[in-house]
Amino acid sequence: MFEARVGRGRLVVATFDLENRLAERPAARQLRRSLLDYMSGPRFQPAVDVAPAALRASLFDTRVMKKLGATASGWPDAAATIDGDPNTYGLVAVKDDTPRPQPPLTIAFAAAVPFDGLVLMPRQNHRDHEGDVREWKVEASVEGATWREVARPVLVSTFDPQTVRFGQAVTARYLRLTPLSGFGRDRASALADVAVLYTGPALPEEAGELEYRRSRSTSADVDEAGMDDGPRRRRKPVP
Repeated sequence: MFEARVGRGRLVVATFDLENRLAERPAARQLRRSLLDYMSGPRFQPAVDVAPAALRASLFDTRVMKKLGATASGWPDAAATIDGDPNTYGLVAVKDDTPRPQPPLTIAFAAAVPFDGLVLMPRQNHRDHEGDVREWKVEASVEGATWREVARPVLVSTFDPQTVRFGQAVTARYLRLTPLSGFGRDRASALADVAVLYTGPALPEEAGELEYRRSRSTSADVDEAGMDDGPRRRRKPVP
């Protein structure tokens, strides 16, 4: 959650769900009430000025893979890794001492795409970070047959999105991510989302609302009421 002055207005941005089933979620209902009271009072005087263009640039486009016509294969639920929804994920579940590397996640675009890095969102619903990948091999291809390694990032175990920069521009129609190692004794590989850091011409905006699927945590004690319901809607944040 943060606040800022944007142009002649004042803005509060909250990433919590403060809209759905509030009658059954007293903590969210109280937080919403407290925020609205604060914003309507004299204390709401953000100290930081942010230009509208800078704010827009800081908001990652969760629809970029859809705009680029991307499809994914190679993993169970592979499509979930490019849908822009952090509540869905692909998971390669393994048992015992299954060796790595594991099957690659392959992404194909409708046409060749220029990009210079990736944003990787780890799985979000496991308290012990099952499936977090420590080292990836990232490869690109123009025709899907000849592959060139463009990065081998070593990441940390976290819920935060992690940015991988290539150090050079890449133009490719195919992208392949192979999990090489994990953390501790965990042999699974999971990924909530992957998106390219697109460097081409501006992509068209898409109207309407985003729909994020509700995802039950593997630790039931931390779930809120209403988690078994269907999709929830989130408005796309714009300045």
